[in-house]
Amino acid sequence: AETAHEAQPTFLNFIFRSVFVELARGVARIPFYVVPMFLVGSSVYAHRQLHLEFQTLFLLAAPPLILWATVAIWFVLFLCAKWLVVGRATESTYVTRDPFVQQNFLMWRLWSWALPIFSLLGGTTALNPLLRVLGAHVGEGTLVLNQRRYFDMDMLHIGTNAVVNSIKWQLHTFEDGVLKLCPARIGDGALVTHSTVVGGASIGDGATLLPGSCVMKGEELADWKIYSGSPVAPIS
Repeated sequence: AETAHEAQPTFLNFIFRSVFVELARGVARIPFYVVPMFLVGSSVYAHRQLHLEFQTLFLLAAPPLILWATVAIWFVLFLCAKWLVVGRATESTYVTRDPFVQQNFLMWRLWSWALPIFSLLGGTTALNPLLRVLGAHVGEGTLVLNQRRYFDMDMLHIGTNAVVNSIKWQLHTFEDGVLKLCPARIGDGALVTHSTVVGGASIGDGATLLPGSCVMKGEELADWKIYSGSPVAPIS
């Protein structure tokens, strides 16, 4: 196995990462220009082909259709990138120079493609299928609200009928120059809001985690208890 010393970044690694980051930023901007322009142009062409009596109806229907088509295409692009670049991530460790590390963090750069549809569908069960196709396990009836940051989707397991609101997921860590991916579990019927959950944490069925709390790696919250604080502790 490679040691942490062997994984220390070199000057060439630094240059590669800088170029990689700038290229990723440029790529991330492209769909925001290309997709709307293509859809608007197609709509203008379609409008001109319609008979006069249908043109007014088309003008009323086109804007919301273009909006939803745009955010849907952006999400599909993000979905394809996730599975082509990262694939199915598993609980593993990687030295920092492993190509997977850069591939994994590319998804943070591309997250802006998926953010619009997450904002539109957040707080509804319609978001759950999107989380599932990205690799997360999300049970029936669960509500995920205000998920505005990307995280290691494959590391998340949420049970049924849970409510997860404004959570910062920290499902990877860097320890001694090594990237570690570790899953987190949210139990059935749990309520977790405005808190931080670290990979390796487990929140029991029906447990409540109050705002401002932090559940660290290896911590297990009991079923049907209320927790608060950082470090987290039971209050009932």
